[in-house]
Amino acid sequence: MTMVFIYKFKKRNPDGEMDILSDYLTATASRGHQQRRPRTFDTSRSLARLSGGLTQNIADSAEVEDLDLELQRQKKEVAQLKSDHDQLVRTHQATIEENQNLRTWTSQLENTLDRTRRQNNSIKHELQACKDDLFKMQPRSEVPDTDVAKAYEELQVNISRWMEGEISHFETNYRKRHPSGPSPNLFNHRDESAVKQILSDYPTSGGEYIVRCFIQTMLHSLVLADDILLLGLDEQETALLQRIEQSMGKAKPPRGESFIVLAAHCLLRSEPESIQSWRSDTLTALARTQDLQQKRLDSANRIMHTLFDGVAAYFPIINKRKESLQGIYDEVIDPAIELASTIKTSSSRYVFSPKIETISPFSGHRLTHNQLSTSRVIDIETGKTLKADSPVQQDEMGEIGRNILLLAPALYRHNPGQASIQLVKETVLVKLDKPLGRRRAATNHQALGGGASLI
Repeated sequence: MTMVFIYKFKKRNPDGEMDILSDYLTATASRGHQQRRPRTFDTSRSLARLSGGLTQNIADSAEVEDLDLELQRQKKEVAQLKSDHDQLVRTHQATIEENQNLRTWTSQLENTLDRTRRQNNSIKHELQACKDDLFKMQPRSEVPDTDVAKAYEELQVNISRWMEGEISHFETNYRKRHPSGPSPNLFNHRDESAVKQILSDYPTSGGEYIVRCFIQTMLHSLVLADDILLLGLDEQETALLQRIEQSMGKAKPPRGESFIVLAAHCLLRSEPESIQSWRSDTLTALARTQDLQQKRLDSANRIMHTLFDGVAAYFPIINKRKESLQGIYDEVIDPAIELASTIKTSSSRYVFSPKIETISPFSGHRLTHNQLSTSRVIDIETGKTLKADSPVQQDEMGEIGRNILLLAPALYRHNPGQASIQLVKETVLVKLDKPLGRRRAATNHQALGGGASLI
C-alpha cells in the first residue's frame, strides 16, 4: 500500500515536495524499532503538508493545462506560418516564372518593334518616292508675272548703270591725263545718218540713248528672240523640237518626217495650251543637263564679246579691259540670259512688242497724249520721264511730238483666245513739238532717262 501511494503521488506530482514522502517513509520504517527507541509521528502536520502539496500540485496541473493549450495554439500559429511561408515560396516562384515570361515577351516585343521600325523606314522611302512621282506629275510652279516683269525692268536699269560706270571710269582717267583739255567725244555715229543727226543735236545724252538702243537690239536678237528656244541648243536640235510642236498641232501626221516626230504626233497631239506646257517641260529638262549648261556658258561668252565689239563701234571710249568685260557680263549678259530662260521654260507665253531690230528713227511716227499712259516716254530735251499728267501741250489731233528711238519694247503675257496682258510698258525717246523748257543739269542716271521714275 505504501509503495502504491508513493507511485501515485509521484505520478501526480513528480516535482512535488519529497520531504513529505521522506518523513512518511521514515516514520513507517521506524515502527519496527519502536521497542528500541519509541518515537511519536505528528500526523496532523504531515497531512497538512501533504494537503498543501496536493493543492500545489493541482495548481501546477492547471498551469500545465494552460501551457499545453498555449503550446497547441503556438503549434497552430507555427503551422499557419509554415503554410504562409509555403505560399510565399510558391508566389515567389510564380513571380520568377512570370518575370522570365516578361523578359521573353519584352525581347519578342523589341524584335517586333525593330522589325516594325525597319518596315516603317521602308514605307517612308516608298512614300517619299510616291510623293516625288506625284510632284513630277503635277503642273510646274510658274514664276509670277511680277517676277518676270521685275527682271526685265532691272535689265534696263543695269544697262544704264553699266554705261554710267564706263563713262565715269573714262572721264576720271582722261582728266588725270588732260586736266585742262577739251572734253572728248564719247560716241561715234559710224556715218549712219540717223545716228549722226541725233549726236549732232544731243552730243552726250543722244549718244547714251543710242548705245542703250543698240544693246537692247543685240539682246533681243541674240538672247531673247522668239526663234531661240533655249540658249545653247544648236540649229538641228531647235529645228527638231519645232517640227515636233508643229506635228502635235496637226490633225494628220506629216509625211516624210522622222520616227520621233511621228511618235510625238501620235502620243502628244493636243491643244495649243498643252503644246506650250510640253515645250516648257521639255526645255526645263534640257536646261538641267550638264551638256546644255556648258553650251550655255560658251554661248554667253561669245555673246559678250559680240555685244562688246558692237557697243565699242558707237562707244569707242571703252576697251576690253577685264573689269569692263566682267561688268557687261554681270550687269547685262547674265541677267538677260536668266530672263530668257525663265520666259522660255514657262508654260505661259511671253511676247516682246514692238520688235526692236535696227537703230533707226520712227519714220513719221507721231506720239499722241494718250500714249503717255500706255508707254514710258522720255523727253530727249530734259531727260524727264513723262506721265499722263505731265504739262505737255498737244495739237488738235492730240499729238505731242515725234518718236525718235525705241529704247525697249513692251512685255506682254499672251493668253490664247484672250487679250494679251501688258506687264512692262515700252520705253520710247521722244522729241516734243513744244518743249517743256530748258534742259536742266542732270546726273548721268537722269541723262539716261533715269529721272524720277525710269522704271
